[in-house]
Amino acid sequence: NMIKQYLLLALIIVTTTHLKAQDSIPNRWQPEIRYGKGAILDHYATLLFLVRKPTQNLEINILRKTNGSKRWHATYGMPSTGFGYSLYNFGNPEIFGYANSLYRMSNFDIINKKKWGISVTQQTGLAYINKVFDFDTNMYNLYISSKFNAYFSFKLNMHVNIFNHVQLGQSFAVYHFSNGNFQMPNYGINSFAYNLIIKRYRPPYQHNFRNDVKHRVADKKILFDIINTYGMKKKSAYSPHRYLVHSLIFNADIPVNKKHALNVGADYINDGSFVELYKMKNVAYQYKYNKNFFTGVHIGYTFLFDDMTVRIQHGIKTTQPIVDSKNQFSRISTNLFLSDHHFVNFALSTHFFKAEFIELGYGYRI
Repeated sequence: NMIKQYLLLALIIVTTTHLKAQDSIPNRWQPEIRYGKGAILDHYATLLFLVRKPTQNLEINILRKTNGSKRWHATYGMPSTGFGYSLYNFGNPEIFGYANSLYRMSNFDIINKKKWGISVTQQTGLAYINKVFDFDTNMYNLYISSKFNAYFSFKLNMHVNIFNHVQLGQSFAVYHFSNGNFQMPNYGINSFAYNLIIKRYRPPYQHNFRNDVKHRVADKKILFDIINTYGMKKKSAYSPHRYLVHSLIFNADIPVNKKHALNVGADYINDGSFVELYKMKNVAYQYKYNKNFFTGVHIGYTFLFDDMTVRIQHGIKTTQPIVDSKNQFSRISTNLFLSDHHFVNFALSTHFFKAEFIELGYGYRI
């Protein structure tokens, strides 16, 4: 088994590194290995027949403990951030192949005692999947049709600290692979797994807290954003066309504290794929901007950092040019600040957790 061979190699490398170079590795660096087995969530009936073996995953991660140089470090309890690589076996390599993923990750402590602890881990990155949908050679894989896909994972961890700065743990994890309807068919793959963890943990050290770092939400009762985004989507696996989606989003974040905020806002969206709806309903169509234009309102929850915000939103369409069964929408987005007012936006728009399209754009904080 390829994953077991990689696991053995990774254990040898990490163990050798720990024994020979533990004194030379800075205390803030935390290499870890995760190995797990699980199952794909059968959100479509065909998965019951296509996947008959457990999924397997191997992760090699490098984390770095924050040092207090930014205010959000202390606000979130000195989390760890880093990057990693994952090899994922979907349980049927002949149809679904393997996923090789590179990602950024963050680990937040919920309970951090001297001998044990509980934490959550979030990973976001890019996955390369070697087996995709093909009419001639792989027609049963209706779930992944492009080799490059978005990768998301969330984990609940529990660990114990044992000898010589070594940590053993276990986690319950959920995974998501999808291309955001850039290529179809794209049902996406959702799965869960139970993981075992071995990790070099950080011993206590003196934090370098900074009091001169400006917190972006300090003394602000409401945070207003305007975001202009663009995305591409396919409406059907049988259509050769990709359609442009342009969104203008107005957000108001009401901070609950320096970590979290409640979110409300309005959406103005021009969805080029509406032409497919006109065809399905046998309605004459001649392109005009308002023929593809709908409005909506949303509510959500925002996680606040110094240089970044993460939002989860759910909304309803208030007006639309032609009746669509999908009158609700959801969005998961990240804003990376370039200055106090300017930021870039990355978002995944979904309909009840089914990916619709990926958005990229620019935003301005008023």
